[in-house]
Amino acid sequence: LLFGIYIFKDEILKLINLKEEYSFFLFMLPLGVFLTGAYQSLNFWLLRKKAFKAISYNKFVRRAFEGSAQFIFAMQNKAFGLLWGDLIGNAANLGVFIKKAIKSGLNISWFSRDKTIYVLKKYAEFPKYSLLPALMAACSYTLPTILINKFYGQEATGFFDLSKMLLSVPMALGATALSGVVLQRYAEKFREKQPIYRELKTLFAIIIGLAFAEILFISLLGEELFAFLFGEKWRYAGYLSTILVWSYALNFVLSSFSSLFVSLGKVKWYSAWQVLYFVAIGLLILASNLSFETFLQVFVYVEMFSYCAIILLGVYMVYSYEKRAKPQNRYDG
Repeated sequence: LLFGIYIFKDEILKLINLKEEYSFFLFMLPLGVFLTGAYQSLNFWLLRKKAFKAISYNKFVRRAFEGSAQFIFAMQNKAFGLLWGDLIGNAANLGVFIKKAIKSGLNISWFSRDKTIYVLKKYAEFPKYSLLPALMAACSYTLPTILINKFYGQEATGFFDLSKMLLSVPMALGATALSGVVLQRYAEKFREKQPIYRELKTLFAIIIGLAFAEILFISLLGEELFAFLFGEKWRYAGYLSTILVWSYALNFVLSSFSSLFVSLGKVKWYSAWQVLYFVAIGLLILASNLSFETFLQVFVYVEMFSYCAIILLGVYMVYSYEKRAKPQNRYDG
């Protein structure tokens, strides 16, 4: 990634409409990728150990460091405070993850060449079918910001980024941790062919309720909330959040249960959706001639359609699995 940025730096700057004086920040991206990948790897270890309290604590640490750093940079009118805050938050998160993982029994001496080759062969299907789609999904998350910066300018991007950051809080603090719990718990049930519908139905209803609560709160008080937290000049970001909240609420639902596709052995399904989602987001470039607010509305429609499609596919997946579950345990708690 660092080599690619070095070779294609000018083309990337032109693509994302970034000034040459800020090109240094492009070279910080590999560091961000490393920090994110490292703590996500350790996160799976904590999931295996059922250290859910530690995982939740780590998420809080990350957001606390990230938010504090971004606030300090904003108060000092420093450029790219969002980027520095993200790096600081990820670094703090990785540090806590390493400490918690070692405390839970992780030992570097366990790793060996033979074990690594064995694991790569045994679980070859996961990277084979999910690596590229996962990369596309990550690009899909950042692509709207790039398009907005290119076609509507830095001011519009700032309003959009602030709205996205605040609306993403429920997903960052709750959905990610819950997704890990779902992955660990239902992977075990899948191996034992135990039913999951009754338990999952209750959990799904709670998540849907929280999503609609976020929609209602932001729709009624979004502008006042942003003006109170960030100042009157950011009230417009609050207005934009009333448009964006629908897609972020559905994203909260999807993020909470996306690991079910891994738990139930349907990685290919989710990977195929990630590819189609990337294509749908990429087609937003065709809407660049619209006004900024209309562009956001089209973006929300695309996201809502995409999220509803994969959620319905997940419902069908669970229904199909239930038909194969052990009949004698079907109504057990």
